[in-house]
Amino acid sequence: MTPTAPRNDWPEPTPEQTRVLLLGTSHLDSPRVAGVLGDDRQREFEALTDRLADWEPDTVAVERSHRHQDHVDALYTDYRTGERAFDEQYTIESPRMGMDDPEVTCQSEVVQIGFRLAAHLDHDRVHAVDSMMDMAAHLDRDVDDEWFEEQVDAAVESLPEFLVPDYADHVEKWDNASVTEFLAWYNREEHLRTNDRTHFAGAFGGPEDRYVGSRLLTGWYERNLKTAENLRRVAGGTDTDRVVLVVGQGHVHVLRHLLDNVPLLCPVSPVPVLED
Repeated sequence: MTPTAPRNDWPEPTPEQTRVLLLGTSHLDSPRVAGVLGDDRQREFEALTDRLADWEPDTVAVERSHRHQDHVDALYTDYRTGERAFDEQYTIESPRMGMDDPEVTCQSEVVQIGFRLAAHLDHDRVHAVDSMMDMAAHLDRDVDDEWFEEQVDAAVESLPEFLVPDYADHVEKWDNASVTEFLAWYNREEHLRTNDRTHFAGAFGGPEDRYVGSRLLTGWYERNLKTAENLRRVAGGTDTDRVVLVVGQGHVHVLRHLLDNVPLLCPVSPVPVLED
């Protein structure tokens, strides 16, 4: 079996809709992503910021729990006032550390892209719109993590080669491209669809008949549905015409589908902005 040709599934916005640019990123504080705080990369983040600012967004949103907007507000204020710098190494734990409120590192895309862009545009706030949750919330209590990981590993091993994400290719691209070039490549249609297909194939791959895959994906879709609902609230202001959402690339394909069904919102690809 060979992969189908990439297709363009981005809708065309109408005048009354708020455009939501879905900027899919890797998680920049991952060990796989090197050199985020280096001088060269910092200059590249500034260049990315200039490019995104030219799109003239009214609002910047990030993949952080909406329940802890106050925590995001406090950190963002530190950056705007110069209390913290974009190139310093640190980790902050929230007073309510947990699944829905993970630690913050300066290397994260929340800071390097979201905070930086909002500060450049002199926005008062960066909006936290995620609804972090345990994807296993809908599973039976007797489905333990070790068993589930074994099922997913077995399912991924059985996938056709073209459906398996090539993390080595991902790392090589990051190492040999600018930040803007990497994100343009990472948000191409073939990469978005491969990621989503892998989620489904992995979740549905187990031999059990307890619908573990379906219930796991219920949690994944519930999280993204709540994110879409939070975005709708954020975009509800009359002065909001354009939103940039900085989000893990694995969310983009499903969020595009969901936002396309929210009448007053329209998902927008970042690729034309990044490659223009």
